[in-house]
Amino acid sequence: QTLACPLRLRVFAAKRRSFQIPSPSLADIFAGWIQAAVFFLLFVLNQFSRLLPRMADSDSDSSTATVVASERPEPTAEQVAKSEELKQKANAQFQEGHLNEAIELYTEAIDNNHKNHILYANRAFCHVKLENYGSAIIDATE
Repeated sequence: QTLACPLRLRVFAAKRRSFQIPSPSLADIFAGWIQAAVFFLLFVLNQFSRLLPRMADSDSDSSTATVVASERPEPTAEQVAKSEELKQKANAQFQEGHLNEAIELYTEAIDNNHKNHILYANRAFCHVKLENYGSAIIDATE
């Protein structure tokens, strides 16, 4: 009886060790922090870019301080429809993990409809997933 009890405890301890969740590596933690910092920076830049037109309008002494969002003409109904079709294809490519193809399709959709800011946000997220943070920031501020 004295041998059976410690043996049972050892078997129980061995089974318990096999169910432990491995702790994340330092690289995983660092990557998570980097991604969170980039998303925060994108959010701050996006909010700041919304304030720029208001700040330019309130500037009374400077007539050249107006912010021109885009001098491109308004997209036609055909261009908007083509843009939505390309967006659906890009979303499918993104879900399959083909990020470079998704970026190309989002770019083509933006060329058709530059007023749809969701396209810029989706393309920025693709750049973040590819760790192209500079391109992501540029898209986030469009």
